[in-house]
Amino acid sequence: MGYRQQKVKKEHAILGPARALLEEIARAPGVSRVIPGRIKAGRGSHGLYCTLQYRTEAGFKLLLHTGSTQEVFVVSDQPEETEAWLREHLPGPRQD
Repeated sequence: MGYRQQKVKKEHAILGPARALLEEIARAPGVSRVIPGRIKAGRGSHGLYCTLQYRTEAGFKLLLHTGSTQEVFVVSDQPEETEAWLREHLPGPRQD
């Protein structure tokens, strides 16, 4: 069984540079938990960025990208406020 550190669940591995971002997301309005999920191995590094995939019954599904991709589930009791915060604060892909 996993454990939580603050609001971030530590059951699964977390992509190295993403830990600080997950802790920042945990402080967003209405967020009660951040649950990292599966990691799909990738090649190369494209910098850290995050995409909001869709709303779930409990909150949101995000994808963290660092070359590899990790699913992240965000539990929120204030979905409108959380979504606005995520759209404003999540790092987007680099425009090279």
